[in-house]
Amino acid sequence: TLGNWVKSDSDNYNVFRSSDVIPQFFAVFSDFTGDNRWLDLNESMTTKLKTLSTTTKSGLVSDMIDTTNSPAAKKVTSSDDLLYGYNAVRLPLTLANSQNKNAAIVLQHIMSFFNKQDSFKGTYDMNGKVVGDYDSILQANLIYYAASRDGSESELALKAKSHMNLSPTTFSYYTDTLTLISELQN
Repeated sequence: TLGNWVKSDSDNYNVFRSSDVIPQFFAVFSDFTGDNRWLDLNESMTTKLKTLSTTTKSGLVSDMIDTTNSPAAKKVTSSDDLLYGYNAVRLPLTLANSQNKNAAIVLQHIMSFFNKQDSFKGTYDMNGKVVGDYDSILQANLIYYAASRDGSESELALKAKSHMNLSPTTFSYYTDTLTLISELQN
């Protein structure tokens, strides 16, 4: 769920942020605690990401995902929750080092989508239409990280790298922090 503040009778009880899916952390949590429920949670969340990714026209997933029935985008606080935006943008970073097969499929869908784009915009709807029509250095950095993690520089990695040097339109602690994390891991 979104947090321990969400009660079982809430409309948001079966909702999770796509950015909460960090497979490599779940494995560490399981090893540290000796509790295999972390691995079950990992498998469940990555399966739901994969299901949603394979049902969207673009292969992208939304920031918030409702798992009540079939995984679907869910509005929790604003219509931005229905977009590939502030939460989902982190997936190339969080899925890139995973050995999980579902995570690899979702990452491949995301990379395939961006491989077809001329630039890296702020947010997209599930059909791949640009919603946040501004150049996103963060988007480019996280795609570059995932595209170059094997040490090679694919066409997508080179395209992302060329967008990383654009002047930022705003200065954001959030954007700067994620950008720094992706650059430190490269």
